[in-house]
Amino acid sequence: MKESIKIDILCLEVHAGSLIESLANIVQENEEYKLQKRRNDITGTPRLLFSRDGFNIEFRSPRSGESTGRFRVQAGRINEKTDLTDIPNLREMINAFVDLYTAIDGSPVMGFGIAPSQPVAVPLPEGDYPSSPRRFINWLDLYPPEEVERIGRQTLLSTPAPEVEELDDGSILVVSKHPFSDDPIEDIANHIGIHFWGQDPGLVR
Repeated sequence: MKESIKIDILCLEVHAGSLIESLANIVQENEEYKLQKRRNDITGTPRLLFSRDGFNIEFRSPRSGESTGRFRVQAGRINEKTDLTDIPNLREMINAFVDLYTAIDGSPVMGFGIAPSQPVAVPLPEGDYPSSPRRFINWLDLYPPEEVERIGRQTLLSTPAPEVEELDDGSILVVSKHPFSDDPIEDIANHIGIHFWGQDPGLVR
């Protein structure tokens, strides 16, 4: 069975229209990438199909009036295992996401992963970013420098997660678990001080 794994990148509206051009430039200028197809879908939204080190990834540009672009891969459960190393194209999507994040003029507001069973929702109230605190955490979260300062650099770097990485601009990537995993991450949520999306009353009733 194939399921979609998504990573969203939320930026200021002024940069939303240039996301796909930034990614297209990355794909064309780096040999680990290969462009497959660039097209508009039936809604007129630009999409970029590409591969990174042989694994296919799709990126959907923000729709008109939106500020969120989306990476997506199709991935099957492998023997029901949920280790982060089980699905190589998940790693390639994370790498492509980080490449685009670092290429955007000015820091994006945030990045966050969406698991197959998770309702699609932005962890910030629409229009309130970047000043509002993040409502919930996900299987993957990328904290820009402003949010790192708010939460605390050492707090984020010491997060008890499988993967924690500080980027050159001071942003911090936290991968809390495999997106197919049902494992609880209360220890991570308690450490950071933001609850997991499964405990958000606006998403789960």
